[in-house]
Amino acid sequence: MAIMAAGLGVAIQAHGNLVVNGGFAPTGAFSPPNGLYYLVGPGDSTTIPGWTIQNQTIAWESAATLVPTYVTGNPTPYWLDISGVHDAIPYGGVVGTTASTVPGDWYTLSFQAGKGLGQSPNSVVIYAAAGNQSGTFTDLQGDPGGIQTVWETFSLQFQATGTSTAITLQATDANSGNAFVGLANVTVVPEPTTMIAGALLLLPFGASTLRIL
Repeated sequence: MAIMAAGLGVAIQAHGNLVVNGGFAPTGAFSPPNGLYYLVGPGDSTTIPGWTIQNQTIAWESAATLVPTYVTGNPTPYWLDISGVHDAIPYGGVVGTTASTVPGDWYTLSFQAGKGLGQSPNSVVIYAAAGNQSGTFTDLQGDPGGIQTVWETFSLQFQATGTSTAITLQATDANSGNAFVGLANVTVVPEPTTMIAGALLLLPFGASTLRIL
């Protein structure tokens, strides 16, 4: 039974982040021409591997540049400011995909929304959609001011409808007045019941039956 339990644990742990490039990493060195960020226009599906830009030009930023000198509180090596430098309606967004999903299974999409820099007077509001679910998520934290940013993690549970799932993350018009709308660290993981069911299929029939009882 110990061996079976260990096997079950390994199977569950094998399910990492299913999002293709959920961390917005480049394929090579991150060296924007202005030393701070890349501006990536709508329809671009190659600059940020795994992601297509929607609606408006966004800013792709990294802790590997001069940005940390001016922007503190960054949660990950790479993140997006989906207000770009346009800083007005319509705001930008991104569409990406998962590496694989099982139709009918449930998953959790998570992402971090950021605000601050003295440029987010209103709540940051992001629309998220995946599979058969969508929702609007609001970061109610106050702007920390100066060069500080604050980040909040949000989650959306969804049921997959195909063998891969499109993920949409879009700043809404409710961000009017915000010149910084951060997006970082996008993940999709199976719901625990989905992972357990999948792991049980790897066990011998008798063992899986025993575990279910």
